[in-house]
Amino acid sequence: MIYVSRITIAANTAEAAPMTEPIEVFLSVVKGATFIFESGAEAVGARLLDRSLEFLPAVGSPERWVRDNGEAVRLDFTYRLQAAPYQITIAAFNTTGAEVELEVYIRVEQFDFEELLLEELKGLRSDLAVPIPAGWLEKQTEV
Repeated sequence: MIYVSRITIAANTAEAAPMTEPIEVFLSVVKGATFIFESGAEAVGARLLDRSLEFLPAVGSPERWVRDNGEAVRLDFTYRLQAAPYQITIAAFNTTGAEVELEVYIRVEQFDFEELLLEELKGLRSDLAVPIPAGWLEKQTEV
């Protein structure tokens, strides 16, 4: 599923007090995002938050904001949103003297952690010195 948000960032919106735009999403895993910056947006930056927790750019990254000027920036990554109801917040600043439009496309998918864990355990079975009984790795259904 793809969510699209087009936001207008007011002139002189400081980096220390960015504009925010929440987007309610209905699936739990973000698989990537594309930011489309209009020409003349060299003093514009954006990032994504899981409610108030920054996740893009990644915490600890040397870049605190996604930036470009008249280009699309596509980022592929996987991030599991923390809790339902799921919400992604776009934070953006604009230190130019004019309004700037920013278009953001966010790819979100459903992610089954139980299936992923079972696949990982099956892959590890052959690497372990102690064999795992085959029945332990079967998906259990509740009665």
